[in-house]
Amino acid sequence: MEVLPIGESSGNTACPFDGCYLLGIVVTASEGIPAWGDFFPGYIFVSDPTGKQCTFPEQYGWDQIWEIDPETGEVTLFAELTYEDCGFVAGLIFTPDGSRLRVAQVYKHRMLELDSEGKFTVLYDQYDGIAAPFGYNSMAYAPDGSFFVSVQGAILRFPTGSESAKVFADDSQQFLDFGSIAIDPLNGDLYFGSNFGSL
Repeated sequence: MEVLPIGESSGNTACPFDGCYLLGIVVTASEGIPAWGDFFPGYIFVSDPTGKQCTFPEQYGWDQIWEIDPETGEVTLFAELTYEDCGFVAGLIFTPDGSRLRVAQVYKHRMLELDSEGKFTVLYDQYDGIAAPFGYNSMAYAPDGSFFVSVQGAILRFPTGSESAKVFADDSQQFLDFGSIAIDPLNGDLYFGSNFGSL
């Protein structure tokens, strides 16, 4: 895919994509006509976290999320989290209705929710049990709409319509650390892949 020129960012990392540390990737639904404020169908979003815990932006840049048009290959900067908002962006996932993009931030111990203009709100943080949600795919939705997050030492479940997390699984069996999760959309089975090689 040819990458076309992009706009400037406030850091020195005009990423796409050679030499970047791309941690999360997600694609919007490819069917349907987007309503006002929705994301364009079929677009690809990738997270590009900064290095050195956001302390050397002149060298490592800031947390960035890039948007790719699959038809033209054009890459644009969708969101950039600077200064106090920077916190090592990781996994990405869309809400089931496609209206919001959820983003994990490892160093900040929080989950962000972005609208189609790149504006964010803090959805959950350490007071909700979020602790270092590091993983290439640290979030998933169950068929019933429950939201799951893989954090350090546990998998949390936020039931549909609830803002309080329940511990779905913990590290009592010493297999949970940082990792990715996926849920079977038919039967709801959850799979966990450790960053250290176990499934």
